[in-house]
Amino acid sequence: MHTGRPLLTSIAASLGGAAEALGGAPWWTTATFFVLTLATLAVAVVQLVFPQKSEHRLAWWRDRRRHQQIRGTGPATRSRRAAARSREESGDHDEADS
Repeated sequence: MHTGRPLLTSIAASLGGAAEALGGAPWWTTATFFVLTLATLAVAVVQLVFPQKSEHRLAWWRDRRRHQQIRGTGPATRSRRAAARSREESGDHDEADS
């Protein structure tokens, strides 16, 4: 039984065949083909990495947001930091800060 990476092997074989078929084609045709191939592979990788079922996707985004909030890099934290930075730059301070 072959336990290698059949997807990777088939992708490599198809890209090799495409390179051979596009050997005499103009450069822009070959470049367009490979850019579209890379875009397709990127979409496939994103679909493999990120969950596609709605309940799993919701849980994934909740976990990601929770992780960002814990790290202090979430959107709400960034907007609070940006607001504080703009207040400092404008010289607008609260009475409690003085």
